[in-house]
Amino acid sequence: AGDGPFFLGKHFSIVDIRFIPFVERQEASLAYFKGFVLRDATRWPNLINWMEAMEQRESYYSTKSDWYTHSRALPPQLAAGCSDEASGEKMRTQIDSSPAGSSLVSSEPGEWFEPGWEQHPSYDAATARREAAERIIHNNQNIVSFASRGAGIPGLPASSAPLADPRSTTNASLKHPIDVFLRFVVMSMLSNKEKSGNTQSFFQNLMGGKEGGASTATSAREAMMTAAQGLVATIALEGELGGGDRAAEAVADCLDYIRARIGTPRDMSYPAAREFRNELLHCASTLRRSASTEASSVQEEFAVTSSVQ
Repeated sequence: AGDGPFFLGKHFSIVDIRFIPFVERQEASLAYFKGFVLRDATRWPNLINWMEAMEQRESYYSTKSDWYTHSRALPPQLAAGCSDEASGEKMRTQIDSSPAGSSLVSSEPGEWFEPGWEQHPSYDAATARREAAERIIHNNQNIVSFASRGAGIPGLPASSAPLADPRSTTNASLKHPIDVFLRFVVMSMLSNKEKSGNTQSFFQNLMGGKEGGASTATSAREAMMTAAQGLVATIALEGELGGGDRAAEAVADCLDYIRARIGTPRDMSYPAAREFRNELLHCASTLRRSASTEASSVQEEFAVTSSVQ
């Protein structure tokens, strides 16, 4: 209406409540599948004013989802025939940069931040990390058990939603190391005071710096990471995974499994989910680099031993 941003002008009403979930889902699907950005105030000023007015309401933020959850964690419901188009490739890469599957585990999380969250109480990175840490601590055992599905047995028949696997079984032998690395994730989020992406990650510091140069880690952090890697290398897997390097890959797979399935707002707000996803990405990447380095060292040692013999 002309006298205010809402459907009934200055008065927020049931009409706004009924329409916002559909527009929110359409905005996410258009961006992800088509690369079409709805937030253009020059083309649709009234629509953008209405969306921004809604986003100033704390009650709406408690129900607001993010583009990744709408497009990946949930099957397309408004348009079951949604398909990726070339025009949306750049936007899909931005949306998937942290949560996506194993094809992106070696990439660094980007600076892109989904629009529409500027008024959220957790928009500040430090607040978002505290929110994510609280959710992990509050639900630790269930998160650990759920993550262990990443190295469990997939359920049959498969679900129609690609990321849903309600019939899968957990891998109990991996729950201890998963718990250890989730504790590292919490420590990282609570100790990193800077905006995400501006400093080296806790896990990169543990491994000696982003570029693999001289170590900048404290002796305490080095000791913690060494202990954790020793745990991964010696966990009792009854020979199923064939060595410490494969065990590290299995734990990284489990961290990826939960990272791809963090839902907003079911699990936490988008700013908190973004921080959690980024830290899980760093942790899994560190594990894989460590496993790769260890495997290379073993191969070199074997080659030297063979040549001597």
